[in-house]
Amino acid sequence: MTEREFQHIKYFKPSDFDDKHQPPGTCAKMDSRIVYFIDGLREAMGLPIIITPNGGFASNGHSSNSMHYRGMATDFFIVTSQPMSAYRTAANIIRLNPLIKGIGFYFFWHDGAGKQTVGYHTDCRPGPLAMWRGDYTNGKCKMTYLVP
Repeated sequence: MTEREFQHIKYFKPSDFDDKHQPPGTCAKMDSRIVYFIDGLREAMGLPIIITPNGGFASNGHSSNSMHYRGMATDFFIVTSQPMSAYRTAANIIRLNPLIKGIGFYFFWHDGAGKQTVGYHTDCRPGPLAMWRGDYTNGKCKMTYLVP
């Protein structure tokens, strides 16, 4: 996504999507569809959304076939004192958008202040919908697929 395209984005700046392990500018590898989606979700929610470190384009730190490596994914959390209420609203918005084909919900993430919150993964992968939830048990993340 180009700097010029980012001029149309209301709530995020290019560095929010940069790979934190690379020099600035990797946001150019982001698929504009996912950036526009996250900006629209932020508008619809009326709540701040924070892209996690390496939650946009990434060169490492994810599964081997991650959409982050293609610039087609974002990981984020919603800043709110009512994370489960925000989750219900966000989940409905996300799952009704035909662009979003990968949806992950993580109920053990922590925001920047260390408070437990719901983490989200969205991507615009090709193919059918995949939806999962991640739970943290016995020191590991266990993935449960809700839609194969």
